[in-house]
Amino acid sequence: MLIQVSKRRRNGSVTAMRIAADGSVIHVANSLSVSLPEACKDAAKVGSLWEVDGPTAQTTFTAGGYTIIEDHLEAHTARFVKPNTRLLETWLQRNVKGIGEVKAGRLARNPRLIEIIEERDISSLLEAGVPSRSIGPLLLEFPSDAYMAAINWLADHHLPVKLAETLSAVWREKTIAMLKENPFRLLNFDVPFELCCKIAKGLGFASDHPKYQAALAADLISQYCRATSSTLMLRPAFEKKCREMGVDFNVVLRHAMEQELIGYIRGEDGFQLEGEFLLEALTGQRLRDAILRPPGAGSSAADWECNLTVEAVTERLREFEQTIQFRLTDEQRRAVLLASSMNVFALSGGAGTGKTTILQAIVTVLERVSFGVDIFQVALSGRAAQRMVEATGRPASTIAKFCADMARKKQDQRPDHCIVVIDEASMVDLYSMHALLLHLPAATRFIFVGDVDQLPPVGGGLLFHNIMKSTFPAVELTEVKRQGAESGIHRFATAVRHQHGCIALPDYQEGVEIDCAVLRRVDPDEIGQLFQVHGGAERCAILTSMQAGEAGVGNLNMGMQRRLGFNRPVVRLVHEDGVYDYVSFTGSKFYLNDPILITKNDYDIGVRNGDLGTIVEIFDEQTEDGHLGCVKIGGRMFDLNADLLDKMSLGYAMTIHKAQGSQWENVILVLNRRATHMLDKTLLYTGATRAQKKLIVCSEDMGLVQQAVDRGSIALQRKTNLLQHLDADF
Repeated sequence: MLIQVSKRRRNGSVTAMRIAADGSVIHVANSLSVSLPEACKDAAKVGSLWEVDGPTAQTTFTAGGYTIIEDHLEAHTARFVKPNTRLLETWLQRNVKGIGEVKAGRLARNPRLIEIIEERDISSLLEAGVPSRSIGPLLLEFPSDAYMAAINWLADHHLPVKLAETLSAVWREKTIAMLKENPFRLLNFDVPFELCCKIAKGLGFASDHPKYQAALAADLISQYCRATSSTLMLRPAFEKKCREMGVDFNVVLRHAMEQELIGYIRGEDGFQLEGEFLLEALTGQRLRDAILRPPGAGSSAADWECNLTVEAVTERLREFEQTIQFRLTDEQRRAVLLASSMNVFALSGGAGTGKTTILQAIVTVLERVSFGVDIFQVALSGRAAQRMVEATGRPASTIAKFCADMARKKQDQRPDHCIVVIDEASMVDLYSMHALLLHLPAATRFIFVGDVDQLPPVGGGLLFHNIMKSTFPAVELTEVKRQGAESGIHRFATAVRHQHGCIALPDYQEGVEIDCAVLRRVDPDEIGQLFQVHGGAERCAILTSMQAGEAGVGNLNMGMQRRLGFNRPVVRLVHEDGVYDYVSFTGSKFYLNDPILITKNDYDIGVRNGDLGTIVEIFDEQTEDGHLGCVKIGGRMFDLNADLLDKMSLGYAMTIHKAQGSQWENVILVLNRRATHMLDKTLLYTGATRAQKKLIVCSEDMGLVQQAVDRGSIALQRKTNLLQHLDADF
């Protein structure tokens, strides 16, 4: 059966039209829904044509009080169909904006239209009657022969056909030949090694084939780096893994190095994939070039650097100090002076050491001494970027948004000199930093602000840690200003940071004013009671290291919902087959007054990953424009709709990773034996330092705390080579 997709459904199936051999729509009483094979779902765009085969059965459902009968086809096979002359009229109507029924019919009768499209002959398309505004979308959407071949080859091999666009863009008409010549090339596109092996076997590659052996070596290193967030694998670890698999490591190494899939890092006695080597080498080179750039070089806008003096910076700093209610310490002043004077500078400091104040001072001083040069504030997470805005009163964005904004600008619209301040730099992975560097001019000054004892990047590498270890200018703040030495939170955080032995906390007692205590139970009901006693979502946060399990985010969130009751209004969505309670990707529903956590950035409406809010209103019925209620996020009101719902999770409890960069008056830190493998001093320290006034550690065994402290930082066990690149010329 030939079908054309008319709508994608939320459950993964599609609504489709039956198409006749002459390209016309076959009209029947029942509508048609189709479940395509998993590998094809991503390519099933509205307007796309498919040849499908499989059993059809009638299904019945109720929507808006009406009983609806439709035919449902469970497709066992699906082939992507390129529009030919007989199908072109239908395809044009559905895929190209600006071409309606009459115009599509006239265009489709042109026997050379497909030839003209494939030749990308714009003048001939205009002569044929294609509206000028429709030519771009037409050329973009019309599938090439290479794309067609790739999409069906991938589907035949049970691979996600969304790869077809990427592969055909890289190899064009050679796509299938390249894959047949070496199916392990798919490893570069995140296809699992086991699936590559299955395809290779079907193409006649034995397990002792040099390409198989080389790919095996590369995959071992890739898996190790993904599991440990390292960028290289040391020789002993590689040899051990090969022995466990019964593989001769010398043979696989030889083949991999001959095919230039991996390289040997002499200084580390380890092996690195080409991609990671290039990323670290380019990042190190770029930062070295920046630190060695002479004053004023690279841009006329950098002339101010030639006249910059210590006296000028000191005077501007003195002016800043007059605007705050306390005096900076000597180490804080030194940090501002270095940050204002150096092309690359790194600042690390524990919680409460004044990094936020120093950030404000640095930006203020640089604005004045540079005479208005662009200063871009960026951070990895939306919440961290928002805190930069709050701290400095100046715009900030995530690294991803900054890169996207710069990519949209023409080269002559981009600055050729700027200052970039990167906050929460310990969270920035190698890949994000490389993306940032691609969008910055050579005459860029870099300021990194973070804490080496907080959580490391989720992605690979140890960018900030290596910069702090390098010979680059850096300051580590040590004097705590937020909490005094008598603060229990400060004493506990300091003991964790410096890995003291025999860490102890007083037992929590209701009504007793102790700012840092331990509750020797992990009881969701009791945790819920503590949450409410200590101010609820406005003043308190529940932090845990796990997503799943009794002490995980999901269970704690559901427990809090249950505690507040399910007799509150619930968010409901209208679907074509009825009205249902909305269920999030985590399996939870949303009720009135639930706190929520934003999990994805949406720059169109102005919410960021990590933002916290509350559902303040739920409508009785969904409005015509799809609004379901109102959410208050960061003091602003937002319409609640399906798009925003997909970016939300419950916010009673969250992981410590999500909390990094945020603070609350009171924090309940939940530790569980099941998370022993994850607990280290950075996780514990990050969680503890989110609290401003009170910290309650919930743990059945204080031994977990000591184990985490004694383990030190798991992140520092990552194997990287960036430090060698940073210090190469020094």
